[in-house]
Amino acid sequence: NDLEKCNWSVMGRKTHELSYKENSKRIIFSSSVEKYKFLNKNHIFLNPSNFSFIEILDVLGEISKICILGGTRVHDYFYNHNLISEMIITVEPISFTKGLPLFSEIKWNQFPSIFLKKGFKKKKIIEINKQGTKYFYLSKI
Repeated sequence: NDLEKCNWSVMGRKTHELSYKENSKRIIFSSSVEKYKFLNKNHIFLNPSNFSFIEILDVLGEISKICILGGTRVHDYFYNHNLISEMIITVEPISFTKGLPLFSEIKWNQFPSIFLKKGFKKKKIIEINKQGTKYFYLSKI
């Protein structure tokens, strides 16, 4: 499981609340704090408008792998600040008429070409099932 390799996960407040896990190390984007605030030893609220993600890494110490779980504004932050070095995305061949996009400015018909143009390389692409679900692993490393 790719998520088990993560030291910390990053997500928005709504994603955190919908999938609350007390023992998972989480950095939760929230505008409700001035800079950052530890809620407990595993959860920290971060306001990325007032305290950069790079600064929070200094606060947390050595971290080898971080997973970005979402939502849209969290994905946009990392994409717009050029902070993504690897991505693993499972794409389902289903069109949703409602819900939030993965990125606000990137449409699914641009995936994966927009990332390849930004220097990512295809490391692994696997068709998972007969319905057409695909696992993409792209990396700049």
